[in-house]
Amino acid sequence: MIKVLKLEIVCVRILLMLLFILYGQLVIAGNIPADNSCVLTRFPNFSWPKQDKTVLKTEMPIEYLIQISTDRVFNNIIDIDTIALNRYVCDKPLPAGQLFWRYAVNNTKLKEKQWSDVYTFKILEPSVVVKVGSDVQKGIAEAVLWAKKDSLVELIFTEKEYNCDLADKYFIHLEEVRNIVINGNGAVVNLLGAHQTFCNLRKCENISVQGFVIDYPGQMTFTQGRVIDSDTNTGTVDVELEPGFPSYDDLYFVGNLEAPVMLLDPVKNGKLKDGVPNYYQIDMSTIQKIRDRKYRLTFKNVSVPVEGKIIVDEVSKRAARYFQKGDRFVHTTRGKNSGFILYADNASDITFYDIKSHAIGSFHYAGYFCSRMNILHCDAVMKEGRWWQGNADGIHLRSNKVGPWVEYFNIEGIGDDGLALYARPMSILKNHPEGNTKRLILKSEHFRLDTGDHISFFNPRDGKIIIETTVRLVERISVGWLVEFTDSVPADLVIDGELQYVDQLWNRSLSCGDFVIRNSRFCGIRRYGNVFRAATGVIENNIYESCSSAAIAFVNETQYPNGLYCSDITIRNNKIIDSGFASSNTAPLFMMFKRLNRDPIVCKTTETTSNKSERAQDTSPYAQSYGPDHIFISGNEFFQLHTDKIIELWSVKDVVIQNNKLEGKLIDFKRTQNIVLKNVSDITYK
Repeated sequence: MIKVLKLEIVCVRILLMLLFILYGQLVIAGNIPADNSCVLTRFPNFSWPKQDKTVLKTEMPIEYLIQISTDRVFNNIIDIDTIALNRYVCDKPLPAGQLFWRYAVNNTKLKEKQWSDVYTFKILEPSVVVKVGSDVQKGIAEAVLWAKKDSLVELIFTEKEYNCDLADKYFIHLEEVRNIVINGNGAVVNLLGAHQTFCNLRKCENISVQGFVIDYPGQMTFTQGRVIDSDTNTGTVDVELEPGFPSYDDLYFVGNLEAPVMLLDPVKNGKLKDGVPNYYQIDMSTIQKIRDRKYRLTFKNVSVPVEGKIIVDEVSKRAARYFQKGDRFVHTTRGKNSGFILYADNASDITFYDIKSHAIGSFHYAGYFCSRMNILHCDAVMKEGRWWQGNADGIHLRSNKVGPWVEYFNIEGIGDDGLALYARPMSILKNHPEGNTKRLILKSEHFRLDTGDHISFFNPRDGKIIIETTVRLVERISVGWLVEFTDSVPADLVIDGELQYVDQLWNRSLSCGDFVIRNSRFCGIRRYGNVFRAATGVIENNIYESCSSAAIAFVNETQYPNGLYCSDITIRNNKIIDSGFASSNTAPLFMMFKRLNRDPIVCKTTETTSNKSERAQDTSPYAQSYGPDHIFISGNEFFQLHTDKIIELWSVKDVVIQNNKLEGKLIDFKRTQNIVLKNVSDITYK
């Protein structure tokens, strides 16, 4: 029911018109905010011009101080912070009304800060309030109608608990709408189907969602149990499932079950078992029921091509030896039909605040081709009695223009990376059409280019950056996309073959750059706490505990491919505990820029004149070209390591490492074996 009078709506619209006349164009979230502007969100993105390092004569990241106040002379400061990036998001909602802000460079030794001009902006109150009772879809439809009339709408949920019907794919679905505040008011949302997604946003702007608790009590998204016995001769393991969790007789569970099994620590919930592989694949067609809640599972073997022949790698026999009697395990429902907390596509200025979830089938927060996503004070945590919580990445963002701001995010017990930022490459259909050396015709797969975008041409076979340039022209044509660059591109680019093997184009302007991960906790993570391939970012003041492969990682995964490389990254003041314990034996903090390495065979170009590629043996997995650059690693603390390696760097340049500690003692990386370097240039220890 809408609790607003028509007269009030008219008055608000008149007010907005007056503000437009007085202050100029309304500023949606994401602008700086400009002086004398109006903002339609409690979570505005602040940004300002970047300071040049050479002016300050420093190798350190440029750090800025920002202040936000209710008065122009800053007697009543409501938020103050420092950040090594020229953008900022307050981790809690700002109050409505007139506010003032300013910033200063924090690296100078001057006694008094050289503050910027003072900027003022006004945060507007919602002009329409829609209260949602038991009929959720009706309330959402009413809110959308008002939003499409250019109203700022607040959607308030009034019930304490909501059940999402099995027939519904989404609890909240918005498309091509903007300026909506969704206030759960502490409501519990029960997603009754493992396929269901809490919130789906497509082509939306300025949406904030807050105050919900989310769970899957109807169709649990994983099962848990213990090992009864294992047989390395047959590659099988006998298990007993815990009471109250799905069984292999539940059709929804088996039908959606494409994900792996993971062995767990004997005591600590959410943590994987030490010294074993990250996961195991089960042949679902061979599951045998022994008796009630007891089953025999068979591990999958893998077929691999070797010297032109298909060889069956008997993974099953090796896998079975890791399963000991009494071991705890989880088996998840992660698959194509699994649900999300948030799935966003082509959306911008999206904020999730004060959201708690206890289970999820796929990614928690996913965004494709988005910009400025904020995840603030959100928890993804295990319920009592559960050994697990989520099946895939905590935050999964591909090809975002401006990366996420993640602060006070707490996640534990998940089946993939805590946070993953990446892009996918484009490939070439035709080189130099009509003899123009600056033009290419690109295939439509993964295509996303605009004029002015920064592009890297990459040869994955040798790990070589061929050329870096910018886009001058983009035109849709019948067979793909005609693109012109500011520079000529080589004539001998390899264009025939699968995407992983041919020369690739990576849009560095869509790398999820300018990201911030701070004051957060990543605990019990399969694989990486954070993995990123972004241009510019800050990772600070976080806790990483029991991340199986590594806590903080950059790697260009050429086999998918995910990439391309990171640059201008600040990693400081993080605590890394009990991480890097999987059988892969990786350093808890690493950056690896690689060439394609598909053991035992990889692709190698032998005839560039034919523009074709063929496979040959690989011996050097690190890339020929430098990838990551301008990396600052400072003040991090490491505890309970499982390897002598603390930091590992491959094909990286311009690195500063200082004041890092192991078990409370400063590490002298110049004199220890705690750092592994391959093809590294310009490294400074302090």
